[in-house]
Amino acid sequence: MDSKILYQTFKRLSLTLLTARIQVSSFRQLRNCYFVLVLCASLIPAGAAADDSEISALEALRQGQYVRLNGMFGEYDLSHAGIIWSIDVSKDGKYAVTGSADRAAKLWNLQTRTEVRAFIGHDSDVTSVALSPDASRLLSGSKDGTVRIWDVATGQQLATLEGHEDWVLAVAFSPDGKTAASAGRDKVIFIWDIVSGKAIAQFKGHTGFVSSLEFSTDGSKLLSSSYDQSVRLWDMKTLSPGKIFLSNQGWLLTASFGNNGRSVLASAADNIILEWRIDSGLAEAKYVGHEGWVYSIITVPGSSKFFSASLDGTIRSWRYGESDPDKVLVDAEMPINDAVLAQDRGSFLVASGSKVRIYDVATGKERAADRQGHIGPVRAVVAVAGGKELASAGADGKIIVWEAKSHKELRRFSTEAKPRGGYMALSYSRSGDILAAGTEDGAVLFFDYKNGELEYSTQQHEAAVTDLKYSPDGRYLVSASADHTFALLKVKNGIPVEKSSGVLDYLGKAFFQAFGKHKGRVNSIDISPDSSRIVSGSNDGAIRLWDADREQWLHTYREHRSGVSAVRFYGKRLEVLSGAISGVVRLMNLGEGQKERTFAGHKGAVVAIALGQGHKMYTASVDSSIRVWAIDSGRELQTIDLRGVTDLPQSMFVSDSKLYVGTLRGVILDFDLTSPVKGKAKPSKGRKKR
Repeated sequence: MDSKILYQTFKRLSLTLLTARIQVSSFRQLRNCYFVLVLCASLIPAGAAADDSEISALEALRQGQYVRLNGMFGEYDLSHAGIIWSIDVSKDGKYAVTGSADRAAKLWNLQTRTEVRAFIGHDSDVTSVALSPDASRLLSGSKDGTVRIWDVATGQQLATLEGHEDWVLAVAFSPDGKTAASAGRDKVIFIWDIVSGKAIAQFKGHTGFVSSLEFSTDGSKLLSSSYDQSVRLWDMKTLSPGKIFLSNQGWLLTASFGNNGRSVLASAADNIILEWRIDSGLAEAKYVGHEGWVYSIITVPGSSKFFSASLDGTIRSWRYGESDPDKVLVDAEMPINDAVLAQDRGSFLVASGSKVRIYDVATGKERAADRQGHIGPVRAVVAVAGGKELASAGADGKIIVWEAKSHKELRRFSTEAKPRGGYMALSYSRSGDILAAGTEDGAVLFFDYKNGELEYSTQQHEAAVTDLKYSPDGRYLVSASADHTFALLKVKNGIPVEKSSGVLDYLGKAFFQAFGKHKGRVNSIDISPDSSRIVSGSNDGAIRLWDADREQWLHTYREHRSGVSAVRFYGKRLEVLSGAISGVVRLMNLGEGQKERTFAGHKGAVVAIALGQGHKMYTASVDSSIRVWAIDSGRELQTIDLRGVTDLPQSMFVSDSKLYVGTLRGVILDFDLTSPVKGKAKPSKGRKKR
C-alpha cells in the first residue's frame, strides 16, 4: 500500500478513536484494539507526521498575546501525549527517563513524581532511551533514524548520531559510559564514541530487524536480539562477532543476560521465553505462561529469579530452570510496553499506554501518589459561584471543586459506586445550585453543589452522555449521547420535575427520534440565549436545528465533509459556530441557511469551542493547540501550542477574563484573557465569505 494512503488511513482511525470512544467488554478485546493501533503505527513511514515544528515550553505560554497561562489545577502524572515505548532508571533510583510516540523523551523525579524536563528534537517516535551510568547523559533512538545524545542537567542536545537507514529500535550505554550501541530496522548495530559522536564500529550479521541491545556488566560483550530468530553475542574488545543462539519460535523481541551472566534469555513471538547457556550454546529452558508478547526481561544480579513484562498486562516472576511461572506479581490490566525494576528492588516502573505506573513488588498493587486532582482526562470544566470556584469531571470518576484563585482543591463529590468509564459532561444550574453530570454509561446525576450530595439520577441514554446543558432560562436540561440521540428534561430548581411533582416530562427520545434522529454519535449541543432553539452536531456530518418550545425539528444543515464535533450559538441571530473532525470551523446563519465564514488552521479534530468578550472565539483541537480568532473578521489572533506540555485539550470553558482547559493528562490549565500587546493578527485561511 502507498505510504501516503496508509498514513491518511491511520490518521482517520486515530481521529475516530479520539472523538468516538470504543467500548470493549473484555481485556482481550482491549488488547486486540491496542495491537491494531500498534501495528498501524509501525507501518507509518518516519516523518509522516503533519507538523514537526518545535515544541513550546510552559514559559512561552505565559507570554501569549491574547491568552497567557496563569497556572494549573491539579498535578501531572508520569505521562506522555502518546504511547510510551521505552523506560530506563538511574543507578541511584532517583530519576527515570521515558521515550514516547509523541516524539519526546522525558526525565522524571521519582521521589516527587514530577516531570523535570522534556527532550525535544526527534521528528518521529522515540522508541528507545538509556541513561548513562552517572546519569549525566541521555541516549535516545527514534523512528526518524537518528540517535541523539542529551545533557540531562540542561536538556540541551549535544549530538545527533547519524548512520542508520531506517528506524532505530534499541540503544544502550556501555557500563563505563564511554561508548554506546544502537540498532534497528536496517539490521546493523552501530558502536559510537560518546565524546566524539563518531561510529567506531558496525556489526553486521542479523538478517532481520534488531529488536534489543544489552551490554554485559563488565562491558566485554554486547547482546542483540533480532526478528531473524537469533540472539548474537559480540566481543567489545576485538569488535568482532561471537556466539549465535538460534530459535525456531518466531521473532525474538528482547534479550538479556541471565543467571548472573551465565545464560542468555530471549522472548519469542509465541510468548515463550527461551534460555541458552553461554558456555555451551545449548538451550537450557523454556518459560511458558504469558498470553502476549514479552517486551521486557528483568534480571537481578545474585538472584535465583528473573521477571518478565508482557502485552498481556502482567509481570511474572520465574525461577531459573523451572518452566512454570513462580508468581504473577502484577496485573496491570493494560498492555505493558516496557518495565524496569527500581534500584531498591521494591517496585516496578511500568510503561503502559501513555503513562508510567509504579507497582509494589511485594503486593503487586499500584503505588498511588498522594496528589491533587484527576488521574487521566478531564472531560468537563465549568465555572461556578460567580467565577470564584471551578468544577471539573474526569474519566477517573471524580468530580472536584477548586478555588479559582489559589488553584487549591476544595472538595470532591462522591457516589456509592464510581460510574463505569467516568464522567463525560457537566452543567451548572444557578436556580437550584445544582451540578448535573453525564456519565459514560448514559446516566445523568444531579448533585447539590454546596454539599456534594447526590440529589437525583436518571438513566437517560443507552450510551455515553457526550454533552450536557441547562437552558439559560432554567426550564430544561438537554443531554446529547453516543446512542445517536439527545434528550430534553424539564427541570425545576435544577432537578427534573419528577422529583418534585411525580410527573416526569420527558420529551427526549420520543420527540427527537420522531423528528429526525441523527445517524451517528451526537458530539455536541447548544441552546440559544432565549432558550427557544437547540442545535446539535453529530458524527454523521449533520447540524440540526430544533424548536424546543414547539417540540419541532426545523432543519438539517450539511456544511462539513466530516463529522461535526462541536457547536455553539453566536450572537442574537441564529448564527452557529461548528467545529469538525477535519479541523475546520464554520460560522453559519441558520435562519438564512447561509455559510458566512470559514476558520481554517487546526490540523486535527476540534473538540471544543468557547466564546469570549470582544467577539473572540477559542477553539481547542487534538492537534494539541488552542487558537484564538476574531469572529467578525475571521482572523486568527493567536495559537497556543500545548505540545510544550505534551498535552491534548479535552474540554474548555470561558468565564469572564479566564479560559479553563481540561487536558488529557489530568490537569486544568488556567489562562488569563488579556489585551493584545504587540504584533498583528494573521489572516485565517479561507476566511472569505462564500
